[in-house]
Amino acid sequence: MSYSDRLAILDIELLEIRRIKSDLIMCFKILHNLTCLDVNNYFIYDCRDLCVRGYDDKRLVQPATITNLGVNNFFNRSVRYWNSLSYESRATSSLNVFKTLLNSHDFSQFLKGMCKCILYFTCMSAYRFLTCILCLYYNYTCMK
Repeated sequence: MSYSDRLAILDIELLEIRRIKSDLIMCFKILHNLTCLDVNNYFIYDCRDLCVRGYDDKRLVQPATITNLGVNNFFNRSVRYWNSLSYESRATSSLNVFKTLLNSHDFSQFLKGMCKCILYFTCMSAYRFLTCILCLYYNYTCMK
């Protein structure tokens, strides 16, 4: 039985998506002081001038890194994920509301190994399912 079949039967998301969501939940907990970690030691809020159009006080600054160790560090990769969320998701103060809002966010831009159409297996028509199977077989990306 293939991985996509098991996902569909168990009605769960891709492992990559589950990891991203757990990273974001941990990030939320750190940013809202729900852990013993001091937010100021790990994250820096974007503090550009307040007069700039499109200013967002909930965005984090992506630290400059040179090595793979730095790029793959939890605090660096979670900044990318965090900044991709909607302002509504980042601005909420409730963990349960945050978890609910995560389910409506599209994380396909962060997927590396698989065709993005696997995300949609639980709610697709037979035609779309066959298209995705062909897509996986021929190594195409059918969803953008």
